[in-house]
Amino acid sequence: MTSWSAFKSLWNFQEFGRERHRDLDILMNIRMGTVGNSGGVYLIGCGNEIVYIGMTNNFRRRILQSLGRCYPLVKDTTLPWSLALAPWGTVDISPEEECWESSAIKAFAPIYNTSIPSMVKSNGSLPTIYADVPIFADQGHETGGAFEADNMQRQKAKAALDPCPPWKSKNMGGT
Repeated sequence: MTSWSAFKSLWNFQEFGRERHRDLDILMNIRMGTVGNSGGVYLIGCGNEIVYIGMTNNFRRRILQSLGRCYPLVKDTTLPWSLALAPWGTVDISPEEECWESSAIKAFAPIYNTSIPSMVKSNGSLPTIYADVPIFADQGHETGGAFEADNMQRQKAKAALDPCPPWKSKNMGGT
């Protein structure tokens, strides 16, 4: 488990050159057994697109690692960045929750997901977003809209028509 002070240290280790948004701090510091040191699926948005989806047992640690990999790859880092969390309901992951990451990657085809954990599980249910927040303080309350229903639906439709999504082209041999 990653402590709150470790989370802040991990943030400072990354080279974002920007301060964390207060709403991100609040979300990562909730002690309800649903966020902070718990796990589930996280989605990173940039502008109005979901750019990365991951699953973890520890949101605090993992989201910063993933954001640290994605952030420098985007040419226009001034776009609004956002984070959405879909925590597991209990300590034990249900069969439905176990499919969330693969299903979401297949459904949205985020540009930085170059693999899919399980094609078998990729036809399962999608995660239910608990909360989404802006990541950087300088963007105010602007989240870019990646997690607005119409943008998510548009991204799903685009992914469904893509014959070679990022997760298929690299690790799936283009099949």
